[in-house]
Amino acid sequence: MPPTESTEQALGRWQRLESLLGAAESDIRVLGADELRELARLYRLSSLDLARHQQRRTPGPVIPYLNGLVLRGQRVIYARQRSVIRWRGLWDLLAFDFPRTLMAERRLFAITSLWFALCAVGGYAAMAHDPAWMRSLFPELFTLFEMEGYGSQIDPSALASGNISPGTNAKASAYIAANNIRVSILAYGLGAALGVGTLYLLAMNGALLGAVSWFYLGRDARFQEYFYAGILPHGVWELTAIAISATAGLMLARAVLFPGEERRAAALRQAARRTLPLVGGVIFMLLVAGVIEGYVTPAAISSEAKVLTGVGSGVLFVLYILIAGRPMPQPTGSAS
Repeated sequence: MPPTESTEQALGRWQRLESLLGAAESDIRVLGADELRELARLYRLSSLDLARHQQRRTPGPVIPYLNGLVLRGQRVIYARQRSVIRWRGLWDLLAFDFPRTLMAERRLFAITSLWFALCAVGGYAAMAHDPAWMRSLFPELFTLFEMEGYGSQIDPSALASGNISPGTNAKASAYIAANNIRVSILAYGLGAALGVGTLYLLAMNGALLGAVSWFYLGRDARFQEYFYAGILPHGVWELTAIAISATAGLMLARAVLFPGEERRAAALRQAARRTLPLVGGVIFMLLVAGVIEGYVTPAAISSEAKVLTGVGSGVLFVLYILIAGRPMPQPTGSAS
């Protein structure tokens, strides 16, 4: 305690800190700005009190009491600080790092997207001309296609959203997002193996997309409508996220194949650091896709509204990347 402070004054100060902590432990936002400053000041003084009493080996309950008080203060103050840091990190990722990294790698992303699209077109064509070969690639998909009454569903939307019953939207959304994140992380990680696994996984997912597209678009207008209204809204986010994760994987492959003057291990580590914003952005995108598929897809709203959700969110995403992905302006030096 300060030299001029009495024991009663110190005890009052500790009790005041205890009172502030009792309010802040439930929600620190209940404290005003002055109370937050007081909390920080009393915490520092109590920490000094604890150190002094420990040095003097003060007998009785003082040291245990102060120790508990300081630990409570540490949890409240530093937990809040960590929370602020986490939110700041998320903001920096989405507002700056992710879009700028994607724009910097836009050529590789374009190549990856083109490969994905070509494989989807190939899968669509193969379903029309060689379904036996496609059956060997996707036997479970064909089993689903051939379910009894599958081709004569009154409501095509039941094919994709029949398992999302009212009240299970959040669970379905979380499951869908987790599954898509797993596929995307796999596409990314396989990039370290020279990118072969990434390209193969991208090809298989593209072919699968083509097969599903053939099933819907090759049937009557009801199925075609559901393809655009039921698959497009979340598909815009899912497919773009998969292409971005594959781009990140190919960045790893590029570092291994063309390390430049660096050793391959060092080049791979540097590339991995550069890809982290893309991985974080992909996870966020797939969470959005899961919410859309869990809530919008089975919702009792018009097909036009669902299509608008997909197209509108896609346009907003492109604008977000173009605007937020602009490189930081370089400072101009003064003319000599």
